[in-house]
Amino acid sequence: YDITKSIKTDIVYVPKFYVVEEERVKAIKSLIDTNTSFGIIEKGWTYKKDGLSLKVLLPSKPHKSLENNDSLVIRGDINKNSYLFMADCEFDEEKELLDMKEIENLDVLKLGHHGLDTSSSEEFLKKVNPKYTVINCDGKESPDKAVIDRLKTLETKILRTDINGNIVFTQK
Repeated sequence: YDITKSIKTDIVYVPKFYVVEEERVKAIKSLIDTNTSFGIIEKGWTYKKDGLSLKVLLPSKPHKSLENNDSLVIRGDINKNSYLFMADCEFDEEKELLDMKEIENLDVLKLGHHGLDTSSSEEFLKKVNPKYTVINCDGKESPDKAVIDRLKTLETKILRTDINGNIVFTQK
């Protein structure tokens, strides 16, 4: 929470829902203590500036017992590319996305929950149908083979941080 002491920050956005409310209070207190502006974001929040558009798709309500399903799921459009950032959301939260047009046929999917088999259902992956899939993983505990097998049924290029290192998409 003290990152604002070492990095100049104009505003920090804090998610509305936390399983552990004390963590949310601690984060906001730290922002107030450092005189950092902050906003609370939730489903429907949008941001647009200079070829960047972000929209929070979920969560729509707090998940009382599983913190991962309070993860912010964000649709991003950066210049001409579409992204879906899944954070650590798992199957329950993922199911809520299936009726949303915003997740169909995207350029880049940042896979949920490090590629563990608690998310990335076959139905979800087929709907997103990403050209590229990014997995933030260590190669030991994650990703799960079952998730990789589901991805291999798609025409997506799989990029893994344990194999490819830091992954950066640039506009040409």
